[in-house]
Amino acid sequence: MWKTLLCLICALSLSPSVLGQASPTATRRGSIQVGVAATTFTLDYGEGREEGIMVYGDFDFNRHLGVEVLYRNASIITPFDIGENHYMIGPRFHLERGIFAPYAKVLVGRSTINFQQGYNVTAYSNSYLSFGLGGGLDIHVARHFNVRAIDFEYQRWPNFPPHGLTPYGASIGAAYVF
Repeated sequence: MWKTLLCLICALSLSPSVLGQASPTATRRGSIQVGVAATTFTLDYGEGREEGIMVYGDFDFNRHLGVEVLYRNASIITPFDIGENHYMIGPRFHLERGIFAPYAKVLVGRSTINFQQGYNVTAYSNSYLSFGLGGGLDIHVARHFNVRAIDFEYQRWPNFPPHGLTPYGASIGAAYVF
């Protein structure tokens, strides 16, 4: 009888280590999306808004943290013959709430101001260090397709003479998710 009781105690003490659930094998290491957006920007130099396109890529390391790389050409429609281009990169924090993914980003890069012929006697451009703060909302509409419902960005160009520039703008677009 005591042997049966001892066997029952051993069996019960070992059962918590045998959970019956397999470890997850299909976890994702990261997520990549590449997209294109229409953009409009206020240059903070003269008046008016510039319009153009933005190409962006996001790599998310985990469920909340990633990096964004973007190129923006806001020189396609320039009412006063002044445009700008941005080449920026930085960390991105995002949340997943169903189909919605709000995010915030901090960017650093190089921005170029373009004075086209017509505003000046000769056309020229110059590049400056730029910093950006932004955020927006991505909406997952299909397995491999996101809509960037809104992306807002505020920039600071501290080295632009005499006191720097503070352009800001918004973009909307779509992305393919790998």
